[in-house]
Amino acid sequence: MRAAAVFVVSAALLSGCASAASGSSAPADRPMPVALLDPCALIQPSDLAGHGAFKAQERYEVDDARICSYSRDGASGFEQRFMVSVGIRDDQNADSVQERGRGRTLGNVNGRKTVKVPSTAFDCLLVVAIDEKSRADILILGTGMDSCALAEQLADVVEPRLPKR
Repeated sequence: MRAAAVFVVSAALLSGCASAASGSSAPADRPMPVALLDPCALIQPSDLAGHGAFKAQERYEVDDARICSYSRDGASGFEQRFMVSVGIRDDQNADSVQERGRGRTLGNVNGRKTVKVPSTAFDCLLVVAIDEKSRADILILGTGMDSCALAEQLADVVEPRLPKR
């Protein structure tokens, strides 16, 4: 009986996801609960291939966010050290993002609301709405380039991997 219950629960959880063979973490017909969303499934090392060699991903939690980050040490004096992270906030929506002294720009990616908040000349937070009460945070720290442009590129990669609304 217990084995049957485990099978039923496992089948129910797996039925909301696309086939693992496809290489996509995109949801199938039913949306995945945001609480089950893995931030490390939203960004892969191959998504960062054009930006240098990154260390293995790190997972951690800060306040109410589940975070996956990649960092790169500068290989030479010409290559800047920087970090890319994606965080999931289950109970904070895109409207709750605070301006950090350099403005706040509203936009969208594939119909999802975005909020871009640069905090310095080298750091940028781009928030993508998951649903009415949750969001994905894409944070770029310490680049020698336009960090908000990189965050926007990564939003185009992350958005299709978010649960359907």
